[in-house]
Amino acid sequence: SSFVVWNRNYVVQYIIELKVNSGNLLSQFKGHYVHLSMQKFSSHVVEKCLKHFAESRSQIIRELTSVVHFEQLLQDPFANYVIQSALVVTKGPLHASLVDAVRPHTILRTSPYCKRIFSRNLLKKECKMKLLVLKSLMKRLTASDQRIICFGKSPKD
Repeated sequence: SSFVVWNRNYVVQYIIELKVNSGNLLSQFKGHYVHLSMQKFSSHVVEKCLKHFAESRSQIIRELTSVVHFEQLLQDPFANYVIQSALVVTKGPLHASLVDAVRPHTILRTSPYCKRIFSRNLLKKECKMKLLVLKSLMKRLTASDQRIICFGKSPKD
């Protein structure tokens, strides 16, 4: 019955939050994240995994982004929330790989479920990080190095 599935879902979420016997739980989910993401109750479980198990994020995101029709996940009423959660909790190269998977589908930005992904600043997070890194690097360079980068010529030219 629906109540039993709903009730089990909350038990699993609670176990995830406690991080009790997580290895066994995660091994059972491996290879099933796409299917779980597209289900009403289990999509919440995948979101909890993304939030609480940093060591499993790359596995989960690799499964999600390697699906043949990734755009279907973006448009799915439940999986789109999983993608949003993944964009929120990831950083660095993992976040960049997820953004790279989402960006080609900007035509879907008017889709009811995709709107949330494209309207939030989730895709811009990577650009802000790159800008901060660039500013940090620029501070370390000498004035002549900065001129070369900005204007494409050395002070001798």
